[in-house]
Amino acid sequence: MVSILQFPVGTDQVDGSSVPVTHTERDIFYKFSNRIIDSGLWASLKRPAKSSFLCIAAHADANGKSFPSQGMVAELTGITAKQVRVGTEDLREKMRDTFHAKQVWNQSTGRNHWEYFLVRPKMNWFPLVSRWLKDGTLSKLESAAHSLYPVMRRTGNLHHKDALVHFTGQDAARFHLECPSSSDFESWFPSRPFDLCRAEVEWLMSQSGIKDAKTLRKGLRSLETHGLIREVSTDTGQGWLVNLWPHASLDRQARSPLETPCDPHTIPLACSL
Repeated sequence: MVSILQFPVGTDQVDGSSVPVTHTERDIFYKFSNRIIDSGLWASLKRPAKSSFLCIAAHADANGKSFPSQGMVAELTGITAKQVRVGTEDLREKMRDTFHAKQVWNQSTGRNHWEYFLVRPKMNWFPLVSRWLKDGTLSKLESAAHSLYPVMRRTGNLHHKDALVHFTGQDAARFHLECPSSSDFESWFPSRPFDLCRAEVEWLMSQSGIKDAKTLRKGLRSLETHGLIREVSTDTGQGWLVNLWPHASLDRQARSPLETPCDPHTIPLACSL
């Protein structure tokens, strides 16, 4: 459930200054099972359940145990404590094979607390970097964006020809990474900054559980505003570059998520894919 994943060379923002990111720095990621999305389970969950799941999964340890309080989940996701309770109940009902929750007495605090257990997928999963799920980014996104991002990660992939088209110029300079020749692409692939999602809009809606085009547009715009995706043209039509390393992408100055779009020329690592 918790693993170490290396992230790309580039720069991060610390106290307003650009700080180099080296290959020796590591981050923790959650193994998100493909089956959760492919089976239609993700689409069937209530929105608070999806938001709560992302936060709880981000806090899971190597054994799949997770202990965030409902107050913490509410704060980090931007939903209310009541919605967290509704969401976790929905998860317990619909994901009973892979998600378990129980109240445990804590002698040191003299009160019950919730303990969660998430079954680790052994195969067919994709990584979600945990840091951005725990630093408040979720609370700045529209709830539709919570539903969409895992679906776009699930369908994303990147071929060498796509990288040559989309990872050039300022993007390559920003990450201090040049897309290699086809013979070296396999070794470069794990440190790629994005995947390319070519999914049709109707499919994104069906897999995320979004019912109308207006809500979908709101979710996509929220993701793009905060640097988690960027719309691009592909050989098959519309597509999106999907940020794999969004922990460094958040614009930490307070603003309405739907008012100020990301400026690809000023935002540091990963926010302007």
